[in-house]
Amino acid sequence: MKVALIYPPTCDPTSPYLSVPTLTAYLRSHGIEVIPIDANVEVHERLLRGAVLHEMAGRIADRLVRLELKSSLGHADQLLYGRLWEVMPDLDWVPKAIEDAVAVLRDRSGARFYDPGQYEQAVQTIQAGLRIISAAYSPLIMDFSGYRTPFSTLTPQQIRADSQPDKNPFHEWTVPPGYGRLSAAPPQSDRGPSP
Repeated sequence: MKVALIYPPTCDPTSPYLSVPTLTAYLRSHGIEVIPIDANVEVHERLLRGAVLHEMAGRIADRLVRLELKSSLGHADQLLYGRLWEVMPDLDWVPKAIEDAVAVLRDRSGARFYDPGQYEQAVQTIQAGLRIISAAYSPLIMDFSGYRTPFSTLTPQQIRADSQPDKNPFHEWTVPPGYGRLSAAPPQSDRGPSP
């Protein structure tokens, strides 16, 4: 038997989720092949990059242009317009600073991670990056503590509609080739591969 244990996004990526490695160790000690995946960390690693945030800035600019071409804005458009403008000051500096901020949080030596000033600046930069992603995919709100969306999850049709690429910053990661590890070595049971 081969199983995949997946910790899904999105939660604070600086706090490891201990259930997956603990269960992985237990299952492996009983002869079960396990693919442990911290999808939360992997998604943050993909999104919190200068090039990705630069693309998000372009998406925000395009959304602003479309709104500004309208003769009037309804309530939802007014809220979106405000959210897009709120992140405009961050678009100049965050894409340039994001990779260094991530490096501070991944600092194995601890010198930068435990420096209060560097740690605080890194957290502020990453939170600003998450605000940019949220604005690019508004009405989504994504931060270290959660992922909130007003999308409906009542029927399969609504779920499918609300998971389209333009509403989902994780889309590229959750479909092949982004999720190639499971495609290359799919989980199995003695009944055959998983559907």
